Amino acid sequence: MVQIRLEDVEDYGAVTGVIEKAFAASDMGYHGEAELVEKLRGDDSFSLVAELAGRIVGQIFYSPVLLESDQHMIKGMGLGPISVVPELQREGVGSLLVNESIRRLEILQTGFLAVLGCPDFYPRFGFELAQHYHINHGFDGINQGFFMIKPMAILPADLPAGVVLYQDAFGIQSRDLAVGL
Repeated sequence: MVQIRLEDVEDYGAVTGVIEKAFAASDMGYHGEAELVEKLRGDDSFSLVAELAGRIVGQIFYSPVLLESDQHMIKGMGLGPISVVPELQREGVGSLLVNESIRRLEILQTGFLAVLGCPDFYPRFGFELAQHYHINHGFDGINQGFFMIKPMAILPADLPAGVVLYQDAFGIQSRDLAVGL
């Protein structure tokens, strides 16, 4: 039975292996996601692992993001990466990780969650296209149709139009991509 728990320092090597294997086997390929996680680990990040028979078989990682508008700055958490070893993909491990992470982040009163990902996967967890809220991500050249928001402690009506900015380790971002500003 798969167990979901907080990531420990001792898990870092196994988590790196899971991320590398999962992304290498994906349609998009591996683009340094494990190195990104290494750069982002710290007090404000949040990470869970999926363990099966003493082996790490999946992981989910969140790092702080900021929803910026003309008058507001609202803290949230950005989901990504999430990965599951290839032999257990499409077996529910990823869904277990997402559901448990949402449950724990609700307890922590997280304002909102953001994800750049598959619009066929994340809506089942309550994520909606961010453009419905007049919110964009700040990455030039990445389709806004893959960017989703899940309001948490912040009510949907209280989310201002603006742009969600990720940590600098994700790369160059622009505030000019904000909608409705």
